[in-house]
Amino acid sequence: DFPPFGYLEEGELEPVGFDIDIVREFARRWLGDANAVELVQVSSSDRIPRLVAGEVDLVAASMTHTKARDMEIDFSQTYFLDGQSLLVRRDSGIEGLDDLDGKVVAVTEGSTSLDNIKAEAAARNIRIEIYPLESHADVLTVLNSGVAAILTTDSVALGRYAPPNPEFIVGG
Repeated sequence: DFPPFGYLEEGELEPVGFDIDIVREFARRWLGDANAVELVQVSSSDRIPRLVAGEVDLVAASMTHTKARDMEIDFSQTYFLDGQSLLVRRDSGIEGLDDLDGKVVAVTEGSTSLDNIKAEAAARNIRIEIYPLESHADVLTVLNSGVAAILTTDSVALGRYAPPNPEFIVGG
């Protein structure tokens, strides 16, 4: 549920996206068949535990390489670099991190976006209420409903969420 990395197109049953393409290319090169892999849906909070437990052999799920995660799992070379940003209502008046004081921030559990926004808020002495959710789709729903004022995650993903929702803009 995280375009452009891995998601289902409306009405389709097979996932598509950047991470899916990479896994299929690995399978083509290593196994001789791009379809020789079984794709398993994971969430930000369960991808590492499922890998460690042996439930999956490889995770390609837009995961940031961190020192803490290095203690648990092995990483490939980094194959995509991005930053983190905010998705806000166009009329919110929020232009950046300093405008978040007292706001509810929707974020996906188990993501570095959660750690990053907490650290930035603490460093700037800003009070935020974190609204953690299991999936990116849930985070979008909370933002659309008005329960949260801000969604934070990878900039490239937010760039995909904003165009179909003209009431939202990417900023911060």
